[in-house]
Amino acid sequence: MNKGAFKQVPAEVFASYSSVIEGWINLNRRVIDDYFSAGDPDVYTDVKLLNNVLLPLTENIGKMRGMGSGIVARGYCKKTEISAMKGFVGKIEYLKKILERHLSQSYYDSLSQKEMIAINQHIEAYAELTVYKVIGQESINLVTNEYFDQGTASISDVLKVYNAISTALSKP
Repeated sequence: MNKGAFKQVPAEVFASYSSVIEGWINLNRRVIDDYFSAGDPDVYTDVKLLNNVLLPLTENIGKMRGMGSGIVARGYCKKTEISAMKGFVGKIEYLKKILERHLSQSYYDSLSQKEMIAINQHIEAYAELTVYKVIGQESINLVTNEYFDQGTASISDVLKVYNAISTALSKP
């Protein structure tokens, strides 16, 4: 897909990548349920969080960042884009709440409570920026690269949590 991506319509490439990622997450979900559900409940919970919350969270932030950056670069949001953007924000908010609840009940050596709070705040700030300054706006006064970079930082934050949980799972 990467070789032909720049020769295709961006929306089609976007949909193709999303389809592959969603298929991969669904396959992982079945493997996790088949192989981890009967074992240690804490391990099962963490593995499910990695696949069912953190991966879709990064995917939805990435989708919002991609579409949102195009909207910001254009300077206004088309009516036809509002629904998709609201969908990304809604999914991000839903997954972020699951993550918050999990992090309030769990401890990982490589991630402090202060870092966990900051990560949730960064994700929330990016979603709020999108809701109030991008979605449905007829005149957008944001710098495209800054909007994109804030999305990238949010994804990086989620990956910090992913790595902290993965590290904890790999310890004997």
